[in-house]
Amino acid sequence: MQKVNIPVRLDPVRSAQKRLRYDGVIPQQVLPRLVEMAVPEGRVEVTLACDRDEQNLAVMRTQVRTQLQLVCQRCNDTFLQDVDIDVSYSPVRDDDAAEQLPSIYEPVMLTEDEDVHIHQLIEDEVLLAVPFAPMHEPGSCKQTSHMSWGELDESVEDKPNPFAVLNKLKNSEE
Repeated sequence: MQKVNIPVRLDPVRSAQKRLRYDGVIPQQVLPRLVEMAVPEGRVEVTLACDRDEQNLAVMRTQVRTQLQLVCQRCNDTFLQDVDIDVSYSPVRDDDAAEQLPSIYEPVMLTEDEDVHIHQLIEDEVLLAVPFAPMHEPGSCKQTSHMSWGELDESVEDKPNPFAVLNKLKNSEE
């Protein structure tokens, strides 16, 4: 199957009725927040399938695959992080409808035009998949330990205790 560009906006209800399926890419340059992370191939691969479930809810099943170039927080070298996301969404119009959804679906709010901004949704999911402190796997990082080894500075121990004066005052009152 040929990879096509994923639409920017999509009406999930109509697409579910037609059972539309997209297998394609989103170019990196249209995802401004991901540009900073330098997706090496310059694209995010997406499979998007719209359908109806047993409860007749409109459902969008997405699979997102990409690699991000991140900076290791241990050694400050860059490394490639695979991102592999599978999420099922169901469009809703308000918070009450979102609360009524089965737990297997993530709610996605419809815009005023009754559609969903697909590119923004995918970009959000990829950003949420980035670890708070990205690091190499322990065996492949050139920084072998989080600890520093060496001698302690003796001058720290020679400093007077700042609370010694309070101790003297307390003892003199007794």
